[in-house]
Amino acid sequence: SPKRGGGGAPPAPPPAGGGGTTRLHLDMSDAINLLVHVAPDGPPTRIPVGGTTGAWQGSPSPRIPPTGAHVSGMAILPTHGAVWHVFSPADTDTLRKVLPTLLPPGALLPSSFLLDASVYLDARLLHNLEAVSGVRPYVILQGVGDAVLLPAGCAHQVCNIRSCVKVATDFVSPDHVAHVCRLAADRRLLPPTHGRKTDVLGYETLLFNAACAAAHALGDGGLRG
Repeated sequence: SPKRGGGGAPPAPPPAGGGGTTRLHLDMSDAINLLVHVAPDGPPTRIPVGGTTGAWQGSPSPRIPPTGAHVSGMAILPTHGAVWHVFSPADTDTLRKVLPTLLPPGALLPSSFLLDASVYLDARLLHNLEAVSGVRPYVILQGVGDAVLLPAGCAHQVCNIRSCVKVATDFVSPDHVAHVCRLAADRRLLPPTHGRKTDVLGYETLLFNAACAAAHALGDGGLRG
């Protein structure tokens, strides 16, 4: 079912692995996320986004995007509200193996960190990840009216650069059923008390109902014209 989300930019530079509006994680289903409102620039907020070092260089205030600021070569406009980093499903195993080695000493990640949304990759971590493994995300600068389509199995994170409102809905496409099943299996391995162990999607029921609907359509000659 559709859901609404909103938020502002992080109020202060976070420690390595912290920050972001939505930290790096995997969703069980496909999703589409539509940005419907971006608040005009008001009281400054300090925002670390991939591609910056935490403060906007050359801005009259280091806490808001200055005129001419950019992310990965894309100019930031007043209508832009969020920066997304989206990884390919093929990068998931590399992220699990490499990211724990890139954090400062003493910063520990649980083995389920891609399900927990427990780490945000700032500019330094993104750079180090690419240097060590060659993995780099797709970078999306989302403005008002832009819809971001997220296939199941794509690890992703979001950092709002302005206060904004988004509307999202989840769905399962036939092309990504294998990813849904794999992520459901990963969740079953979590400890019994883990907050994300529950199969909130109910994918087995969903697939059963889809199969029943297909069988009904074939039985009624729905595909014979």
